Amino acid sequence: CGLDNVEALLYLYNLAGQLGIDVISTGGVLAFAMELYERGILTDDDTGGVALTWGNAEAMETVMRQIARREGLGAVLAEGVRRAAQLIGRGAEQYAFHSKGLELTAYDPRGAMGTALGYAVSTRGADFTSVYAIPEYRWDAAQGREVFGSEKAVDRLSIEGKGALVKRTMIVSAILDSLGLCKVPILSVVGDFSLENEASLASALSGWPLTAADLLTIGERILNVERLFNLRHGATRADD
Repeated sequence: CGLDNVEALLYLYNLAGQLGIDVISTGGVLAFAMELYERGILTDDDTGGVALTWGNAEAMETVMRQIARREGLGAVLAEGVRRAAQLIGRGAEQYAFHSKGLELTAYDPRGAMGTALGYAVSTRGADFTSVYAIPEYRWDAAQGREVFGSEKAVDRLSIEGKGALVKRTMIVSAILDSLGLCKVPILSVVGDFSLENEASLASALSGWPLTAADLLTIGERILNVERLFNLRHGATRADD
């Protein structure tokens, strides 16, 4: 949203939690509204006189409170960028960045092909916690070749090998979610996508002799069930 005031940023981040609205989707929908305001698609009549200019923390706070209460423009923006764009019309759809209706995380996936692909095919949409494509940032060429069959798979600017990378990271994310484990220390800090430690943990908890290969199979089944759920409710491969 063009906000460079750290104190204001922290205040608005905390406010989102107090209002019970998701900070990532809120940031996405605010940026969407600001883009429309800058381009004249939204006017002062639409905003109720709120100047939705980039970096305007006061305007952001006003609209966030409107979103939480579904008042004024907030009643439209509370629907998220996909639905809001449909309601606003006037070409707003081309500025509504989302995947399956979920707004993108703040970092730009154009600089990370694995993340971009993950956003496109994730069963939840543009959800970084479902993908966690850390290997394209952290792993060396030898690891990429060994695990994904391509050194380029761990080059964030290359599209080669990203299918294998995204599949593995989505499966691992599903397993960690199922075990109730935080992904930050395991995937972001350590960068371990082997599931060896998780297999030992799951075996100790369940009494079943589970291997890392078993968990990879289970994780794939989880993703397949999620995919089938989406299909039942109208989200097909055309939405990827």
